[in-house]
Amino acid sequence: LRRRARMGAAQSPEAQHGGSSGGASGSKIGGWSLSAALFGGERPALSEEARERRRHIVEEILSTECTYVDSMRVLDSVYMKPLQAKGAHHGIVDDRQVRVVFNNIETLRNLHETFLRDLTSVISTWQDETCLGPTFTPLCQLFVSVYAQYANGYALQLQAVNHLNETNSKWVAFLHACEGSQEAQHHTLSDLLIRPIQRLPRYVLLLQDLVKHTPTWHPDYGNLAVAAEKMQLVTATVNAKAKDAELLLKLVQLDERCSASSKGGLSFVQPCRRLVECVEVKKCNSKSKSTKPHSLIVCSDVLIVCSRDGKGENAQLRFKWLSDMLTTRAEQCPDNSTTFIVACEQEDKHLLKFKEKKRGKEEARLEKEARLEKEKAEKEKAKEKVDNHKVEKVKAEKNPELEKEKEKVKERQKAQKENDKEKEKTQKEKEKEKEKEQREKEKQKDNVQKEKEKEKQQKEKLKVLKLLENGKASNDKNKEKTKKEEEDTKKKAPDTPQEPKKKPLAPVATNVGGTPMGAIITKFAAGKDAVECERIVSVINNASADAVARKKAWDQALLNKGKSAAELKELDGCALM
Repeated sequence: LRRRARMGAAQSPEAQHGGSSGGASGSKIGGWSLSAALFGGERPALSEEARERRRHIVEEILSTECTYVDSMRVLDSVYMKPLQAKGAHHGIVDDRQVRVVFNNIETLRNLHETFLRDLTSVISTWQDETCLGPTFTPLCQLFVSVYAQYANGYALQLQAVNHLNETNSKWVAFLHACEGSQEAQHHTLSDLLIRPIQRLPRYVLLLQDLVKHTPTWHPDYGNLAVAAEKMQLVTATVNAKAKDAELLLKLVQLDERCSASSKGGLSFVQPCRRLVECVEVKKCNSKSKSTKPHSLIVCSDVLIVCSRDGKGENAQLRFKWLSDMLTTRAEQCPDNSTTFIVACEQEDKHLLKFKEKKRGKEEARLEKEARLEKEKAEKEKAKEKVDNHKVEKVKAEKNPELEKEKEKVKERQKAQKENDKEKEKTQKEKEKEKEKEQREKEKQKDNVQKEKEKEKQQKEKLKVLKLLENGKASNDKNKEKTKKEEEDTKKKAPDTPQEPKKKPLAPVATNVGGTPMGAIITKFAAGKDAVECERIVSVINNASADAVARKKAWDQALLNKGKSAAELKELDGCALM
């Protein structure tokens, strides 16, 4: 190649005249670029150290890819295929469990077998000028979709494998048989399942190392730099999706731990909801001065509050209330740095619907019990009638005159039944009217009671706010005293080092977005650590600020599309996507 370049440079008219006419860096002289022409038609030679280092990195890329493809083949052919085939191992686990445990291993195997063929064809004829970057760049987009799917299901994979190891003896025996096979070489299933998670970061490190040992004039330098950058973006994207999947799984587990009777049909998992953090705290009771363990489930759109029975990750939860993050705030108490107050406008509107459903279910249950009792009584009456009819039939056969008298009695009974039915109808109508009147009275009582409860809550809220204001006032007085003392100390001893000032704790927010806070004001304790309390408060307030920002962005986007105010209200439920 170098000999041809020299010949081309000698034959070209530009080279005979001593340079190119354009002078641009991208112009060609005898098939080579201008940078090559400046060195007499040849590229600068790689140093022996750089050449050996590049060759070593390329060989490592190829060898690790071969090992990785072998592990995918073992997962596919040794572990997964025997469980799917109708043979000796069929029925150890069902098809759904096989899909969960092995995810998209078959897709990964096919993808990397193709990639390995391309790598082998390039590296088998390796020279100093060989370009490896174009082999990586086309696969980056495929890697995002395939590896994101695998990373999303990795937590479920491990959970399913651990469950089968504890409960299925046939599965454990099957794993031991596979590990002892010649293909597996004593690699366990868990070791093989984690390799796709480790593969992408390995590509990034190898490509970055190859870029580092490739000179800038090399034809593959730009391609390698782009490939390394794209692979780094792929790894970051897959890791982010894996984290979202892990948070979703944690939210599902919290939903399962919460008792169904306390939720009343409510589900923590929603399409637009993302878990931020689950915090363990203690609720402070102002009357009894006691604390009860609680869990604050901070999500992107709501704050869910549950009581906790027991300790550990598997402790039973009981749902208490939830609030919209748009109107939720948290503040440290000025009198105690390890406690904080959560204030919100009202319970979420969806929760009220669930409560109504719960009441409807209770009414339906009572109606069903009454209907069953009525049917039972009717069956007993029918049975008595049948028995009486048999007795009367036997007597009528002995005495025909008695039968005629009974027919007359039956006619009288029919007439009386018709009269009774009419009376029952009129009585039922009267009862319905009475029930309506009672319901109206009960509604009025409920409304009066609700108003009284609202007044009580507002009074309690005002008391809390007054206490906080008094605390703030006392803090202001203390500030003035400390300022005076500091000034006196400065005058007396100006050279003495002064301690850093502590920021006073702000009182609880009295309004959010111009609307007054109300209804729920709850006090929690975060153990004995003031730093942890401050962190929890910041987590809740940051989630609330993010929710408000998303709401504003959503509304602005809809307004830009020409949506009216009425349409914005209808679409308000999707504002926190």
